[in-house]
Amino acid sequence: MNDIAFFINQWRHSLAEKIASFSEGLSLNLKQQFEVSMNPDEVFLHMLCRKIDIAKKIYQSYDDMFLKPTSDVLLQSTGWECVLFLFATHLSNLQFNTDSFKILGYKWINTLLKAQSLMPSDLQQNVFVQKLYTELLPQWLL
Repeated sequence: MNDIAFFINQWRHSLAEKIASFSEGLSLNLKQQFEVSMNPDEVFLHMLCRKIDIAKKIYQSYDDMFLKPTSDVLLQSTGWECVLFLFATHLSNLQFNTDSFKILGYKWINTLLKAQSLMPSDLQQNVFVQKLYTELLPQWLL
C-alpha cells in the first residue's frame, strides 16, 4: 500500500499546482477540502456522492452548505480531478477489508465508476486519472 501513498502524494502535488493557477471555476468548498485532502471530510464526500449519483452533475460553485448551485456552469476538468482525488485519498486512508472499507469504500468506488461517465472527456487522458481507473480501483475491488 506504500505505492498507493506515494501515488496519492504525487497526484496531490500535481493537482496543487493546477489549483494554484486556476483561480476561477473551482468552488470554495472543493478548494477547502483539497487543503485538508490528506483527511477529506466524510460528510462532504457523501454530498459529492449525491451530486454524482443522483443529480449526475456538479456545478462550479455552491452555497456555503454545498447544497444549492450558485452558478449554472458545470465543473470543469481541474474541479473533477479534485473530486476524484478526494475520493481516492479517502479510499487510500481506509483499512482494506474492514467494516469501514466495506461500507464507505465500496460506496466511494461506485461513485468513482459513475463519475467516469460524467467528467469531461479530456480528463480521461490525465495520467493520474488513468492510473486511478486502471490500477487502483481494480486493486481495491479484489
